[in-house]
Amino acid sequence: MTKWKKLFDYRLTGWRLAVLGLSIVLMIVSEIMLLCQKHNTSQLVDQCVKDRWTDENDFAEVSIFFPVANEVNIEQFQTIQHSILKTLEEVSLEADTENRRSFIDCFYQIGSITVNRGSAKLDLTAYGVSKDFFLFHPMKFVSGEPIPSGDAMRDYVVIDEKTAWNLFGATDVAGMTVYVEGIPHIISGVIEKAEDRLSELAGNDQNIIYVTNETLTQYGTSQGYIGYELLAPEPYEGFALSTLKDVFSEYETTAEFVDNTKRYGYKNLFENMKAVKSRHMQSKAVIYPYWENVARYYDAHYANLCMVRIGLFLLAVIMLVILCIDFWKHRLFHKEDIKNKCIKLIENMREKKKEKKKGRKII
Repeated sequence: MTKWKKLFDYRLTGWRLAVLGLSIVLMIVSEIMLLCQKHNTSQLVDQCVKDRWTDENDFAEVSIFFPVANEVNIEQFQTIQHSILKTLEEVSLEADTENRRSFIDCFYQIGSITVNRGSAKLDLTAYGVSKDFFLFHPMKFVSGEPIPSGDAMRDYVVIDEKTAWNLFGATDVAGMTVYVEGIPHIISGVIEKAEDRLSELAGNDQNIIYVTNETLTQYGTSQGYIGYELLAPEPYEGFALSTLKDVFSEYETTAEFVDNTKRYGYKNLFENMKAVKSRHMQSKAVIYPYWENVARYYDAHYANLCMVRIGLFLLAVIMLVILCIDFWKHRLFHKEDIKNKCIKLIENMREKKKEKKKGRKII
């Protein structure tokens, strides 16, 4: 305590305590905002397939949303899958076992389809999906399960609970049959439908049925393929996204490419902050599915919160710097004192060395 008083004449007065306390509070609030963001984004299951697939950071989830009136067809996706596999093999990222896949993907289209059961008949918004769609979009099932993989998947459908009520008057209807253009289809599962305002605004306010791409193409009215999603190895940053852009190079300027794994990271949020005027504008003729609309809302939301969080943190740092300057101004020593102290310390060290040498000579 005595040494302290010799060096500084400083007291924690009321205003100093207030500034110190406020700066600490601002830092805590900033950290809480960051933790809340991480928690909320982890609940966006459509953006977190990587976390469900692996605990490591060696995979990335990327998407492409196609322009309307595109000419993408199911045969082209088969070619795309072959191209992706070849790219992975070229960089030695092929699967190391027979049971493990090098990558997973899904592609889907949107349209409408008519479903009936007896006299009940409904015109539904339909998503035609590929076999791994429900790996990317793990919906909550109140009955049954996702459409099974394999050749048998063509005759299965997944409906939402409101559609189940309209057709059967119940939700526990997995295994029951509905008819599409007179063709029987088995209900694989019934999903719980989100009824929050954001989901409704994003486009999830309609009765929805999930069918295979083949069923929608053959028996429904399709607006075409709207999206393709890929979970692939990421040996270095941007590899998965660049691979996706390479295989869909003809849509480089007309489609929307998204790196879902990094979309809520600092880099992407800073990009959204810089594009504050244009990020709400739609410049490409692209149809977003409702889950992407939700994700894009959070893109803007967290970009705004990121600005607030950075502002709070910088304000706290500025106040701490002011306190440090104020603390330094109340020192009781000057440059010459420090210089003299250092010189004295060096002289003492030299004296000790000389004494040690003398002691060795005597021995």
